[in-house]
Amino acid sequence: MTAPKPVHRPGPRVRMMGMPIDAVTQEQAVRIIVAGAAGGGGGRVITPNLDQLRLYCRDSQLRAMYEEASLVLADGMPLVWASRLQGTPLPVRVSGSSLIFTLSQAAAQNGLGIFLLGGNPGIAEQAAKKLVERYPDL
Repeated sequence: MTAPKPVHRPGPRVRMMGMPIDAVTQEQAVRIIVAGAAGGGGGRVITPNLDQLRLYCRDSQLRAMYEEASLVLADGMPLVWASRLQGTPLPVRVSGSSLIFTLSQAAAQNGLGIFLLGGNPGIAEQAAKKLVERYPDL
């Protein structure tokens, strides 16, 4: 079995205290992920907030995860505000809690599936059921 092709990143990343963050909107992120998946690609999307930036600065293993991620999307508004103050503005906040819906909808429209991981036992299954109710083609 061959490894999936990585998702193509949209361009240069903004650096916040070293943390790479992609300067994309939610719509752009969804297009990038769907195009990568439709082309047989795979990858990892991380949606950090200010607390995760603090952890990133302290943990070298965590830093490596961010460097290798396909997309790093600013989930917290403080990251967006700080990017503006440092002169490298991020366009918008891209929250994971809203991305799950827009990405699930786009996956359903494009004949793709999603995989849910994490949470307490049974939570991923409950979430999957709700998403399929909302997007029957998922």
